[in-house]
Amino acid sequence: MSNSDKNQALFLILQALYEGPYMKAAHQFEQESGIYFNMKHFENELRHGHWEEVENYVLGFTELTSNRYSVKLFFEIRKQRYLEALDRKEPAKAVDLLMKDLKVFKTFDELVYSDMTGLLGLENFRENEHLKMYVDENSARATLFDAAKELIQANPLFKDKLTFPTLEKSRLKSIINQSLIRQQHPPQQDTLMSNPFTLGPVPPQQNQISNPFALGLVPAGFGIHSQQNNGSVPLFGKYQNSENPWLKLAKEADDEVNIIHINELKEQGHCRSLRLPNTLKCNKISRLMYINSGCSILALASNAMHFLWKWGKNEASASVLPEIWEPKSGKLMLNDIENVTNEEIEPCFAMSKNGLYLISTSGGPISVFVTSTFEIMSSFMPPPPACTCIIFYPEDNNILIIGTEDSKIIIYDVRQDVVNQTLKGHFKKITGLAYSTELKVLVSLDEEAQICVWKWDTWVMQNNGLQVPAGRNSASAIRVQYQKDQIHFLVVHQIHLAIYETTTLMRVKQWVVPKSTAHITDATLSYDSELVFASFLDATILVFNVLHLQPMCRIQPPAYLPAFSSPGVYPVVIDAHPTKNQFAVGLSDGGVHVIEPLYP
Repeated sequence: MSNSDKNQALFLILQALYEGPYMKAAHQFEQESGIYFNMKHFENELRHGHWEEVENYVLGFTELTSNRYSVKLFFEIRKQRYLEALDRKEPAKAVDLLMKDLKVFKTFDELVYSDMTGLLGLENFRENEHLKMYVDENSARATLFDAAKELIQANPLFKDKLTFPTLEKSRLKSIINQSLIRQQHPPQQDTLMSNPFTLGPVPPQQNQISNPFALGLVPAGFGIHSQQNNGSVPLFGKYQNSENPWLKLAKEADDEVNIIHINELKEQGHCRSLRLPNTLKCNKISRLMYINSGCSILALASNAMHFLWKWGKNEASASVLPEIWEPKSGKLMLNDIENVTNEEIEPCFAMSKNGLYLISTSGGPISVFVTSTFEIMSSFMPPPPACTCIIFYPEDNNILIIGTEDSKIIIYDVRQDVVNQTLKGHFKKITGLAYSTELKVLVSLDEEAQICVWKWDTWVMQNNGLQVPAGRNSASAIRVQYQKDQIHFLVVHQIHLAIYETTTLMRVKQWVVPKSTAHITDATLSYDSELVFASFLDATILVFNVLHLQPMCRIQPPAYLPAFSSPGVYPVVIDAHPTKNQFAVGLSDGGVHVIEPLYP
């Protein structure tokens, strides 16, 4: 069924529910299908202060961090709920809302969160210059709805979802009845497959803005239409009374929330963990990947040696010991490092889509291995410059995309042994490459976290930007990886994780490593893009939910490392199983572990 036919069917079902009338079911169907945003229902729930219903309904159409309009919409809804709790003299509820509902906006602008917290220190929040015109909750909700409606109409995610099509009355019932008649008396020509309706006009899409709070706070009768500070964030006023008991309660609640939301896996029984067998010694694992649909794991060590473990026909498991595989010839897959002088160049490799060829380098020439025999088929591009990252073009196994230490990106045809294109736009060595099959674009990342987006075939740079948290630019970027939707991508940096939307390079989610915490060594998306597995220099592993990009589980070293592990051992690289929530880590002591967390 095409998307058009599917939408037609959904609207017919929704019309039938309206006519039922089964309004509760209709609104649930609107939310779950995401086919039609019922502005009247939204207004009714908002004006009656049914805040849970309001948010759940909106979540059927957008996530909180999907874009700037969505961020602003959720902020205004939650802010109104918070102000109402303050107005009703419900301090415990107000603090709970501040800690659980408003804290997420601290990521976007810390000043806004600080100013909202400052309102707790006032006997009446109307003492704030910018809130003195607040009358009552009814008038505030009415004004909130007007502003929310404008945000929704400007939000591209609501395009085509705000107008219900014109339909013949009881259209679904008519189609069913005619279908029954056709079964008894087949017509000469089928006229029922024509489009049963046409969509009405949709509101024009407005330009997006750089700061989600720059749209200004909802006026709500507060008289703050143009009250903004230099950061385009609405002013609330600051109140720094550290002795205020509400502020003290807020801090305690803040600490409590941080503890509650992270599950701690501290012991062996909390994880299934298996160290893969290996009789050959190496210093550290530099690269790691699941291959053969998750039945094998391939690793590249810092000494240029490859290791391959196989579970036979079964998927990789932390409960079943695999075999380390070698061909009958006894050959090992070794990269050429004879003339490598730059030890800072990290090895890299990539597997062809059909699994027949491995492209690999450890700072020297790039080697092409036949995976069934470990034989080197060819080698090319000896340094300088050295290859620093490499991927296959997904639509042609003969095309490689190669990032180099001198900041260039090379499009190389293996079969023809020619360079098709050399892309120039970065200033530091390339550390990450990812290709979107949906958008037909290449995303590149360099060590200083500059991101560039290139249109395939034309090689025109569509967008670029430097993506580093303010004041935290002393660490390196590690990798870039597309989510399952092929529109959003994950950027892994030693001091932060972030998810971006490709066409605008808008950062929709971010998590910054606390300054007292060890740096990230690597991170990867789970098979379904719902989780991020991140490893750290202190050997801890954090599991994040992608929805909010917040840690939900911390795996402590004793939970997966054996007691005989050397002090200071940590994961260097991490990769996720392609079909289930399992991941593997390559360690600084040369070990490889398969890990299956047992979430509480």
